[in-house]
Amino acid sequence: MNKINIPNIIFLISAIVVILVIIEIVATLVVNKKINKEIQQMESGIAITNEKITYDDIKELPEPVKKWLLSINILGEDKYNLISFSQKGKMYLSSEQTKPYKSNAKQYVRIDKPSFLWFVNVKFLPFLNIRGIDNFDSGIGSMKMLLASVFPVVNELNNYRLNESSLSRFLLELPWYPSAAIENYITWEEVDIYSAKATINYKDMKSEVIYYFDENYDLVKMEGLRFKDTSDNSKRILCIGEVVDSKIVNGIRIPNKINVSWFENGTKFTWYEIENYDFYYY
Repeated sequence: MNKINIPNIIFLISAIVVILVIIEIVATLVVNKKINKEIQQMESGIAITNEKITYDDIKELPEPVKKWLLSINILGEDKYNLISFSQKGKMYLSSEQTKPYKSNAKQYVRIDKPSFLWFVNVKFLPFLNIRGIDNFDSGIGSMKMLLASVFPVVNELNNYRLNESSLSRFLLELPWYPSAAIENYITWEEVDIYSAKATINYKDMKSEVIYYFDENYDLVKMEGLRFKDTSDNSKRILCIGEVVDSKIVNGIRIPNKINVSWFENGTKFTWYEIENYDFYYY
């Protein structure tokens, strides 16, 4: 019987690992080049303004929304058209998953038009990451997830479910860029003294999100119907963002920690625990 040559096996495994690492490094450089190009596109055509947010900008809004904006100290702040922030999170792909995947991301958001660029690095295995790019621009969504920055596991573009879901995401995440609340593409309707519904109509799509406030008009949660995936039988289900903590950013109180959940068949599944930091306003 032939003896197993342990040193040769170790060498072979080591060589395979080194090759995979080199492939991922090269692929990461290619992905980073694509990301930088999309960042440049996101930043192009931004109108620089020195305008400040005044009471006249919010006076016609429903009382709950107006009181919320006043409570976070939005008056006197600049009307920014682009923001960026970094993000770290814990991601769960199923309700049975006990140990989360850790993620680091960067997001750019245009306020003068509903659009965003989000790119993420998810620690999938000790030596294997997933790189993702999620883009929404001019009403068109795209999502790409690459195993080891090479092998596509998700590759969606201009699917109407993805487009609408991206628009819904923009509206759900509005508390990170609250000056968007006064933009003309959003209309508000009071639900009761502690909640209000935001509606956005854009590129023949519509999304609605209800914002809930406490007795001090601090934001508690946001919820709206949204497509969870792009399969043919996919239906809109309730997506919830719950505020965990807030911090002062550029003079405004922003909910920097949020848990995102899906509510389906009577069950709540919290799939993403988010913390945002390093906000930058253009």
